[in-house]
Amino acid sequence: MVDLKDAIADAMVQVIKLAATRVRKDVRNLIAAAAKEETNQLARKQLEYLLQNFELAAKECLPYCQDTGTIHVFGTIGEQFPIRAGIYAAIEAGIVNATKTIPLRPNSVDPISETMKYKDNTGPGLPDVSLRVVPGDMLELDVLLKGAGSENMSKLVMLEPIGAKERIPGIVREYMINAGGKPCPPVIIGIGIGGSASTCMGIAKKSLLREAGAPHPDPATHTLEIAIKDAVNSTGIGTMGLGGAITCLAVHVDTCARHPASFPVGIVVQCYAHRHARVRVEKDGYKTIPEEFYP
Repeated sequence: MVDLKDAIADAMVQVIKLAATRVRKDVRNLIAAAAKEETNQLARKQLEYLLQNFELAAKECLPYCQDTGTIHVFGTIGEQFPIRAGIYAAIEAGIVNATKTIPLRPNSVDPISETMKYKDNTGPGLPDVSLRVVPGDMLELDVLLKGAGSENMSKLVMLEPIGAKERIPGIVREYMINAGGKPCPPVIIGIGIGGSASTCMGIAKKSLLREAGAPHPDPATHTLEIAIKDAVNSTGIGTMGLGGAITCLAVHVDTCARHPASFPVGIVVQCYAHRHARVRVEKDGYKTIPEEFYP
């Protein structure tokens, strides 16, 4: 009989390793397309280097960026999943093991003393885990490794509701001009609209988990995604801030209901190193999904 706690811990090691060392095909394809489209020679060369780096990382089974980030886990647990107790501890145990064996850079620092008290990517409040109960009998975990360069460019904007939607592309454009090359473009931008201040930031980050560049199913929302992407690419910031036509690879907008007098907008920037992988734990073991996403 499978020990599900051990299976969860082992699954975390494997999915973190996958995210850190093998870029998803959808992200690779966007960068390859950008390299063909880019007219700035320096920017195009940088994009080609990124693609070469992806290949080398997969071959050597090593992280393709030195900042392996803060570990975020978005999970759904089926109502009929056999266990409840010990899931968080198993996730944490997997992260501790992954830090040692992949290896990952220790990225947990005490915010007051600023000392490296936590050397295994855990600590108070870390890992950042969100679990939601759904129908079914499986545990599904999305793991996102979020580097500080892009995370530092996160922003919450509270707008007046009248005319707010029309203002969003310009607001994101101006913000990305200020960000420049800091978030390691070309970027993927998650935008959360609605809810509360905390809700919109959460759905903005979670929007990064969908297939890179996949359109929102609502046509009006997808039209907004296109407008934001075009606005950001009009800045000329380019790859790594060196200039060029491609600053933004994709924009993912997600929404939720809001108060009539409030219009929160969350901006979450993701660097070119979009490290995301998914694992499904069933009663008889686990597997990473979808496997076809990874070369």
